Amino acid sequence: MPEHRVEPTPDPLSERVVELENERDALQAELDAIANRAVGQWLTAEHFGSLAVSAMEQTLSWKVTKPLRTVRSAQLRRGNSQKPTS
Repeated sequence: MPEHRVEPTPDPLSERVVELENERDALQAELDAIANRAVGQWLTAEHFGSLAVSAMEQTLSWKVTKPLRTVRSAQLRRGNSQKPTS
């Protein structure tokens, strides 16, 4: 006896679920791309900022004034610790 294959009728609800899952995946991919661009831009800015700070710290002026900055930081810390509390 030959078997008759009955094609299942498409379920509109199942089709809609598949469509929504595909849309979700596409939106997630778009969100990931946007987040990756933002992180990439931040890392680039951070890299160039750290290069600028490193270059500044290598200058003669920065090296000469280092002891003065150290003393001033100590003065500020001591001044903050001696303030009267209300």
